[in-house]
Amino acid sequence: SIWLSGFTALAQVLGLLLSMYFVERVGRRKLVLLSLFSVSLSLFGLGASFFLARKFSPLVESINDDECSFQPALFWNGITSYCYNCVQISNCGFCDGVCTIGGES
Repeated sequence: SIWLSGFTALAQVLGLLLSMYFVERVGRRKLVLLSLFSVSLSLFGLGASFFLARKFSPLVESINDDECSFQPALFWNGITSYCYNCVQISNCGFCDGVCTIGGES
């Protein structure tokens, strides 16, 4: 863990030196706009990856327990229809198209 914190500190120092150089060469306004665009693009990509992970996970063919059939949701109906939904519910697991209660093993 000491090596990891050392590498983190080194990255911070290098980032500080690079930012000082670029602020003088490019200007603050251009850097802020570039940073805003980059962060927006990264967040869009992160959101898309979560959406695609849910959408392209295997379909649930059957559900063995009522506890695994539904979860509270804000942006979708909450019905377990994909593997991704099933494994997000506590104590539930997905195996061969079936969403079922998991065990301790």
